Amino acid sequence: MADPFNPDSVVNQANNREQVEKNPADWRFRIKLAPGADVLYKGQFPGILTPLRATDGVIFPYTPQIMVNYQANYSQTSPTHSNYKQYFYQGSEISDIQITGTFTAQSTKEADYLQAATHFFRSASKSFYGQDQNRGTPPPLLFLEGFGDNQFNNQPCVLQQFNYVLPPDVDYVRTTGSSNTGVDLTEQRVARNGYRSPLTRLFELFTNGINKGAESNYYGNRQNNLADGNSSYVPTKIEFMLTFHPIISRKRQSQEFSLREYSNGGGLQRGQW
Repeated sequence: MADPFNPDSVVNQANNREQVEKNPADWRFRIKLAPGADVLYKGQFPGILTPLRATDGVIFPYTPQIMVNYQANYSQTSPTHSNYKQYFYQGSEISDIQITGTFTAQSTKEADYLQAATHFFRSASKSFYGQDQNRGTPPPLLFLEGFGDNQFNNQPCVLQQFNYVLPPDVDYVRTTGSSNTGVDLTEQRVARNGYRSPLTRLFELFTNGINKGAESNYYGNRQNNLADGNSSYVPTKIEFMLTFHPIISRKRQSQEFSLREYSNGGGLQRGQW
């Protein structure tokens, strides 16, 4: 697992995100839309979701914790004057998928990606309504992919819950704005715009003073003005907590499922839960 506190690791993870479409063997965990979808980041005007187009969904830069629960349900009866209960099989199920993942941002480019990932999960929990042409349509179907064909191979699901907390004890990084697009902070990472030790902050307080927001005066190549009202701020480190309902259609259950095929791995490779 990559170290989220190592700046070199963060740089490598950011670079790898750009190469995902060029490397089909990439096994990192990803949540994406259906191939033929035309909404959210695949829509005509994706807006702040645009960074997700290059990676076809949200790539988790660090290995997330994923909780999967399979269970078989049985009814029971206790015969009179019997020492043991009797169990009768009712059915099997897969419960909700719980995912907890870490995201970091140490540059403007990574801040844009983190903002896009956050807004994607916000949007994926909402239905089409009001002014939408397809109003009344439920939230889009999502697909889980990662760790190889026998782990998550485009398993369909819907987002049931999305939780995150904006922490008070980390630095915040600006996203791209209309007037700061000429500023390149890609190479200015932790050393200048990211984490600084309490001792360093105390030294700055008694020497040069601390500016508004406790941010450094150094902004890469100093082009344009970063004080842009169209910019947002995202934390340098944040945890996402997501809950998904697995989706299995009646048709796929009755016409495609076979325990013999599922047990040898064929079902997983075809996206069955």
